[in-house]
Amino acid sequence: NNLATRTILGYFTYNLLMAMQVPLSPSTLTWLSLTPGNSNVLSNNDPTAVTNTGNYAGNVFLTAYNLQGETTPAEVIPANIFSVDSTTGGAPPSECNVGVTAVALGPLDGSVVDTGIFSSPGPSGSNTANIYYCITSVPFISSQTYSTSTRGAGFSWVVAYQ
Repeated sequence: NNLATRTILGYFTYNLLMAMQVPLSPSTLTWLSLTPGNSNVLSNNDPTAVTNTGNYAGNVFLTAYNLQGETTPAEVIPANIFSVDSTTGGAPPSECNVGVTAVALGPLDGSVVDTGIFSSPGPSGSNTANIYYCITSVPFISSQTYSTSTRGAGFSWVVAYQ
């Protein structure tokens, strides 16, 4: 019936875990119909939902590449005409209102941009951030499919923490 206690001072390190889950749906962003010269055209299949599965609390970064014409590769939609925000709607739409609510992608092909979209750890439901997309000014180019696929897998857009 002898009881004894011993206090052990233990130390542990709780490292930062930058982990996210970005579903493959939608696997591509699309727009219904683009007319050259139009402005503030919203994607018709966003948002991209980013679920924070780690303990990181900070912003989401996006690397965007120019979209190349699949029929006429010399024609491109530059990455810097896209903008993003964590909300949608309003006049102008939140994801198009660069400098107020939205962040422009670019300025160059392959630039890494801090979207300003905060990713918070926490329980399911409170740990998801949304990314909504806008083409701020449709360029005067031919009607065809534009994508990053003709340039290869290394030119896919990347959503990440930094």
